[in-house]
Amino acid sequence: MGGIAMLLVSGLFIAFIVWVVRVLIISGDNRFSGTERAALAILEQRYARDEIDADEFRQKRHDLVA
Repeated sequence: MGGIAMLLVSGLFIAFIVWVVRVLIISGDNRFSGTERAALAILEQRYARDEIDADEFRQKRHDLVA
């Protein structure tokens, strides 16, 4: 019975850590408006399709975020 309780507590602890990390990531993303997020998503897609190189991606992302 003690082993099951230990597994349950461990599972709850891991779930809590995952939840905290997700909240921090989501709240950190709120600094961008919807338009900025859409622009960043398009930029990431262009980079993923190899339409732009890494230097151009970094420069354009810096321009969008700044």
